[in-house]
Amino acid sequence: MTKHTPGPWNQIVYAGDQHTSIVNSDKTHIAAVNKKNDAALINAAPELLAALVEMYALYADHEQYDEEGYETAAINAARAAIAKATYQQGQTQ
Repeated sequence: MTKHTPGPWNQIVYAGDQHTSIVNSDKTHIAAVNKKNDAALINAAPELLAALVEMYALYADHEQYDEEGYETAAINAARAAIAKATYQQGQTQ
């Protein structure tokens, strides 16, 4: 898995709620956004990815197939999201 800046990440709000920076515990800059909802999602990214990876590991090895023998949409969606978040789709960082 591609290594991202270690979490937890925190939000620092500037200019009367008009600008938010996302930083890690060492105050390393991660992102700057202007919308609170975007900031909240980015701030939660390390925890969301870790939870998804853990859930995928628990359930992907189980018989998670539909009546036609195909993996369920949830397993496929989890696999795709993890790949996107960790540059496993042939992308380079």
